[in-house]
Amino acid sequence: MMGKSTSAAETRFLASGNTNVGRVRKSNEDVFYCDDERGIFIVVDGMGGHNAGEVAARIAVDTVKQVLCESIDCAEERLRRAIIKANNEIYARSESNPDWQGMQCVLTAAVIEGDMLTIGHVGDTRLCKIRGGEIRKVTRDHSPVGILEELDQISEIEAMRLPNRNEVLKSLGSEIRAENDQGFADIDREEIQVGDAILLCSDGLSDLLTSERIRRVIEEHNGYPAAIVNSLIEAANEEGGKDNITVVYAQRISNDSKKRGMAGLADWALALPIGFLLGVAVVSYIRGGFIGRNEKTEGNKPLPAEVIVKPSAPAAVSSSKLPDQISPAQQNGGEQQPLNSGEEIATYTKTLDLQKKTIAQTFYLRSQAYRSRGQREQARQDCRQAKRFDPSLVCGQQSVSTNR
Repeated sequence: MMGKSTSAAETRFLASGNTNVGRVRKSNEDVFYCDDERGIFIVVDGMGGHNAGEVAARIAVDTVKQVLCESIDCAEERLRRAIIKANNEIYARSESNPDWQGMQCVLTAAVIEGDMLTIGHVGDTRLCKIRGGEIRKVTRDHSPVGILEELDQISEIEAMRLPNRNEVLKSLGSEIRAENDQGFADIDREEIQVGDAILLCSDGLSDLLTSERIRRVIEEHNGYPAAIVNSLIEAANEEGGKDNITVVYAQRISNDSKKRGMAGLADWALALPIGFLLGVAVVSYIRGGFIGRNEKTEGNKPLPAEVIVKPSAPAAVSSSKLPDQISPAQQNGGEQQPLNSGEEIATYTKTLDLQKKTIAQTFYLRSQAYRSRGQREQARQDCRQAKRFDPSLVCGQQSVSTNR
């Protein structure tokens, strides 16, 4: 039975995703996709030499995403067809290139439409569901160790310590599958209520952190998906970072709550850090042009190119330019002073980096507000502005590059 007739576009989420190479591997073969507008979330863990695992993972994400976004039939059939198509595409591509022979991947994908969560799964990536402060693993690991754990013959801790933990019984790309193969991918459906959350991850996380530790991190940062994702990755790296680590987290929220919250953000977003930093920019320009030219001036006196100038206190202005090298304003009457010591320059540089990230977050929040109102073009413009100040920022839907 289908849930309520709420469309995917009307179902709202707080969502974030990230991937990290870990502390041992030289390359990252994980790929993820996080699309909170369509309610599509994917984590893929690639396997294969010569970075072919990353190729397999990206083929899987691109293929699954395409089928899910373009088809209109029920989520179960779309997921089943998407996974089989990705499997066959990976196998065909591996046969066409000697460097890619044997490349495979494991995958977990989720589609949320209205009150229903549909999951497609092959391998040992995972999806967990969080409700009422409790965490539950929904997917089954297709591995010898996973079977023993499912049968309660070994504990979660014992499973994490077994040397053959990473052996899998199913993967995408190992052989051609028939389009109507019903037994290849696990397809499950569950209700998802307002307040429920899902966490998708690669085994780089689940092999190092217990479910209870993951739950505690989620509880600590509840309501802040990016903080949850990055804290989990950091914790896995603290435990050794033996594999690539990928996490996607999405929490369903009330439609009205996001509209109210984002509408408020749109009203005040430009009034806070942007006013300060852009004020610095204009004052610096008035005092002699943006620092970064070959010659800088204080009054009519030329200064050496390597001297960084501290401008006077900023005024409230409206501008979209940010100087590359402008230090925080002095509180001693506005007198300009050069930064001479290495310690002063380092402190200034760190402060500037933080200010740029603050601007990026402000534009990001406003883009989210516009998206919640359906103003897509304004949202895209603010997203581009956000990425000017923080190129690593992911806003809206995006499949993230794995080489970090």
